Amino acid sequence: MNSIGLLISYLFLLGITLPIALKAYFDWRYRFRIFTVEQVPPQKAAVIFGALVYSDGRLSPMLADRVQTGVDLYRAGRVKKLLLTGGRKLGVDEAMAMRSYALIQGIPSSSIIVDNESPRSIISCYRARNVYGIQSTIVVTQGFHMTRTLILCHFVGINAVGVGADYQRSEGYRPLSLIRNHLREYMAFTATVLELLILSLRPRKYLN
Repeated sequence: MNSIGLLISYLFLLGITLPIALKAYFDWRYRFRIFTVEQVPPQKAAVIFGALVYSDGRLSPMLADRVQTGVDLYRAGRVKKLLLTGGRKLGVDEAMAMRSYALIQGIPSSSIIVDNESPRSIISCYRARNVYGIQSTIVVTQGFHMTRTLILCHFVGINAVGVGADYQRSEGYRPLSLIRNHLREYMAFTATVLELLILSLRPRKYLN
């Protein structure tokens, strides 16, 4: 194999191992900031991250579990407000669909904050801090996404702990869906680390 072939092989190997190594390190670093509903310290609000909503307005299983976990936190007296954050995709408003689900579960509208201007996790965290004034919170998402949300909250100045929504579905999620989400998360995690490095060196205004 020539030198160019070796270089390509090394870059390919690095592209596979770097996301895994980075994710493993930060998972270890943030492991003590993840709790159950019963154990998590009370906060004023929980931030619940959006995900897939079907064209008929139904929440995907993972998103339904996130909102249900927020409902559980509210019922347990751990939070007083739920900040539902997401974007608009193909004419579907994620945050409003989440709101409808929470209302059906008995959460009063006065305890729900809707942020439908946050199509990305980093924007959700930024707006939670700079638009809604959240300085300390519980973040709610699945385990594979949790570490990245905690890092993003720390970056924008939010003292965050997490509660994973995975416990809602004892039978688990579809294997192909889990594999796809984990693979996508590894790449998104690496992209996020690089993005935060760039923002640290050259702050930009596109989050406003």
